[in-house]
Amino acid sequence: MEDFLLVFIIAIALSALLFLAARAAERFDLPRTVLDSAIQFAAGLIFGLVILSLMPDAIYNGPSAGVLLAFFGGGTLFVLYDYVTSKQQYVQSNDQDEIRTSKGFYLGVILDLIVDALVIGMGMAIGIRNGLILSIGIVLQMIPLVFVMIAKARVQQLSLNARRQLALAVPICVFAGIILGFTLLQNQPEVVLHILMAGASGFLITAVTQSMIPAAYSGRSKPSLAPFFFLIGLTLYAALKFTGS
Repeated sequence: MEDFLLVFIIAIALSALLFLAARAAERFDLPRTVLDSAIQFAAGLIFGLVILSLMPDAIYNGPSAGVLLAFFGGGTLFVLYDYVTSKQQYVQSNDQDEIRTSKGFYLGVILDLIVDALVIGMGMAIGIRNGLILSIGIVLQMIPLVFVMIAKARVQQLSLNARRQLALAVPICVFAGIILGFTLLQNQPEVVLHILMAGASGFLITAVTQSMIPAAYSGRSKPSLAPFFFLIGLTLYAALKFTGS
């Protein structure tokens, strides 16, 4: 009971922190290069989460056929969703062909937050100390990602109501994910957890490579060092992973 109360408090604190990040994005305008760098940084952290945490565990401990099918299925789900929403979001501006950031970008961010929250909850279930170390690395990814999502929505002229819905969805998804991961997923058979991790990995890695990183490049007219922050994010997650091992 004490562990659940502690996890509940941590979930509330992280959710509130991310909501404040979303609200800050409504108040402050940052240069395009800063937003692109933040996207790259968050993408590097997500990439690290998949290749260093989620997939290795699924590959080495899960059923090979189930893991492969789940990974492919997760990626396919994102591709299909992004294709449908991109067609709906296609806009022709005065400068001819302009393609706005698809809804797949926002879906990818929200799903990443849910997966991250589930991982935090499962980490807390295994051990509070390990869960806290894991949450530090994941929160470093979450904050810039949430800020960029709302800032990107402003640039793309999403309605104020839609941005408010996104800002509200962030704390709800994170809180629910942490509690769910702590109370339910640790009681499931390991094979189910590994297949879920593989499916989430396929979705996230496809979202990063096909939506998030392209979003950081879209509209760029001159060379930029923003991709350097992808490497920083990946290296930082690796460092936190090794520290917590």
